[in-house]
Amino acid sequence: MVVPGTDVLVVKYAEQILSEGADGNTPANAASITLTGASGVAQDDLILVTDCLGSDLFQNRAADDAATLARGSGGSPGNVPPGSANFSHAYGPDMEIYTFTVVVFLHRPRRQRRVGAVPPQLCRRRRGRYPGNRRGCREHADSLRRGYHR
Repeated sequence: MVVPGTDVLVVKYAEQILSEGADGNTPANAASITLTGASGVAQDDLILVTDCLGSDLFQNRAADDAATLARGSGGSPGNVPPGSANFSHAYGPDMEIYTFTVVVFLHRPRRQRRVGAVPPQLCRRRRGRYPGNRRGCREHADSLRRGYHR
């Protein structure tokens, strides 16, 4: 819930996974994409794979420490079972892999406390992948006060 008098800007975007790439070719009928290392992508996160020929969107069903991205059944909203729906085309090791990130910027107006006033703040709350965060999906809030002037 947004507090009255607070301005909010929500930015949603696809963020490329640069740490791991596809390990070899992925045929169109594959149920998973083999990676060069652990993906760090949380189970049930949405994944976009793309190259110059096209793209596919699916929900990851593999564990975040697996060296694969799987599009198996289960989860919510879930995937069409791989046996009945192929990728749009075969992918090579040059495929690009993206996850989705949401960043919320909040401007908090000046507020009073018992001892003095708190100056206006510009804050950020981010939900998405964090390098080194094995769960891949957590919330993080911090103040962006440095250099901010009203």
